[in-house]
Amino acid sequence: MDRMVSTAYLKTGMYVSRLDRPWVETPFLLQGFLIQGDDDIYTLVKHCNYVYIDTGLGVKAEFYLDTVSSFPSRERLAKNTQIETILDTGKKNIEYTDKTSTIDELPEAESAFDKASSCVARIVEHDLRTGQLDIANVKAAVSPILDSMIRNSDAFMWLSKMKHHDAGSYEHSVQNCALGIAYGRHIGLNKTALKTLATG
Repeated sequence: MDRMVSTAYLKTGMYVSRLDRPWVETPFLLQGFLIQGDDDIYTLVKHCNYVYIDTGLGVKAEFYLDTVSSFPSRERLAKNTQIETILDTGKKNIEYTDKTSTIDELPEAESAFDKASSCVARIVEHDLRTGQLDIANVKAAVSPILDSMIRNSDAFMWLSKMKHHDAGSYEHSVQNCALGIAYGRHIGLNKTALKTLATG
């Protein structure tokens, strides 16, 4: 059975049956192949946003895009060139300045962290129960982090480092989201782009 998978979730042993573009636009000689290692994955990531894997012929994925109704189309992804423009020109769209001090923002950052962690817990529970990503809770998890980090990015980043967590905890997901926002803020992405970056 063919399932749609983001190239970010590919791993060795998956059987790629289709691409998000014609095979002739890629360096792959065979139309359908087993991923042998990192080189295959790198090439797929370089040329495709998503692929289809045959779950009967290879390893299954942890996450499938065909269960997410709001997955952006290739056309929409192609129009999202803000990061490339910033990196090419070196010019930021927005110069962020802290609106609050780190100390003053800490209570808000802690509240945002706790809200986001709760949302991530609900996302995981929903996914395990239904097999589908809960987009509403993804957005709800990102919003408080985004608002806090736009006001002052240091408070949330400091707080997330102080929280004791292990690699499998919900807090780890929250911290990764914050790192994405911090990078986007640093290079001057607008709020809409920051939200897109944070939600993946």
